[in-house]
Amino acid sequence: MRHGGTATGPAKGTYENGIEDYKVLRTGCPATDTVAGTAYAKCGGDWWSYDTPQTIATKMAYKDEQGLGGTFSGS
Repeated sequence: MRHGGTATGPAKGTYENGIEDYKVLRTGCPATDTVAGTAYAKCGGDWWSYDTPQTIATKMAYKDEQGLGGTFSGS
């Protein structure tokens, strides 16, 4: 699968377009690769990018290596 393309608008989310629950994406549109530390998936005509347990672990390791003081997660 090639990276890139043209977006024509946000993907349809359960509650709001462009936003979806991880629990829905991980089973219904599982990540197929990562770019710049973020996982992505293409399902039908929709592209999603989101963090997975693996990408979060990589980001936390980077934070620790850089001596950064903390993290933030929105839910």
